[in-house]
Amino acid sequence: MLLTFDSKSINVKKYPLGKITLILISLMAILVTIINFYLTTGGNVVLNFEDVYIHRSSFGASSFSGIFGYLNSWTFKIFSVIFLLWSLEKRNKMLIIISFIFIILLFMFSGHKSTLEALILILFFYFLYIFKNTSSIIIVSFFLLISICIFMGAVFNNNIFESLIIRRLLIVPAHLNFTYLDFFSNNDYIYWSNSILKSFFTYPYDLEMTHVIGEYLGYPKMGANTGFLASGYAQCGVIGVFSYTMFGIIIMNIINLLAKSYLKYFYMSMLFIPLLTLYTSSDFFTTLFTHGLLVAILILFFYDAKKYILKFGKFRLEI
Repeated sequence: MLLTFDSKSINVKKYPLGKITLILISLMAILVTIINFYLTTGGNVVLNFEDVYIHRSSFGASSFSGIFGYLNSWTFKIFSVIFLLWSLEKRNKMLIIISFIFIILLFMFSGHKSTLEALILILFFYFLYIFKNTSSIIIVSFFLLISICIFMGAVFNNNIFESLIIRRLLIVPAHLNFTYLDFFSNNDYIYWSNSILKSFFTYPYDLEMTHVIGEYLGYPKMGANTGFLASGYAQCGVIGVFSYTMFGIIIMNIINLLAKSYLKYFYMSMLFIPLLTLYTSSDFFTTLFTHGLLVAILILFFYDAKKYILKFGKFRLEI
């Protein structure tokens, strides 16, 4: 945090028709992802938060195979977000409704609750920058969210809201960080043998890293994800933590250089979920490539606030 500077944004030469290209790519990615989920799940959907893990265990392997292992995640966290942000920017009610339908369908077919985070975060950041004192609004909103979760739990006698927000957001990541530290202090480091250096090092465990920790906690079927700091320790001890911290500093400063103040709500909405994933539930390189952080940064280069007019005969569309 201390080495991340609030630098003045730089003027990057925009790619011609960058916004149009990104909107079309986002729309195509959303449609292809939904069609793939429909075909691989046979039309089965999940409507209850308590059933999402059963749904994912039944259809996750087929739905996320091949290129869809990347595309699905990019669509959840980047492309669906861009399409909704653009719809809000246009203030087009029909487009906003369609965007909401897309995100709800992605949740219903995939069972990934993170797809619904986009709805809350986008609306939060969209209205946040109406106010001048954003820091105070963020703090008040945080405590209000915690209070609402506790109230809902008491009223409905169900801890699902407290579990999703309080436990999953605040307690679980911290607990898993120390669990990784405890385990890999006494066992072999991975040395990126499960990813970029697998050609040079032999992976030392029979299970994936997340399931190794799940088994260590007494739940062999649980994938215990953690953020980039604990993951860095699992890879190469203190050297891994230091390396990932340096990479994180570079990424944060690149974002600060590219982000434009007049599109602050847009960039905050688009970057928040990949960055949250980086800090709470994924390795650095996995977040960069699989969870869309690199895609989000590339979008900073291409997206612009210009208005474009597309004409198809008498049909006229403003983008």
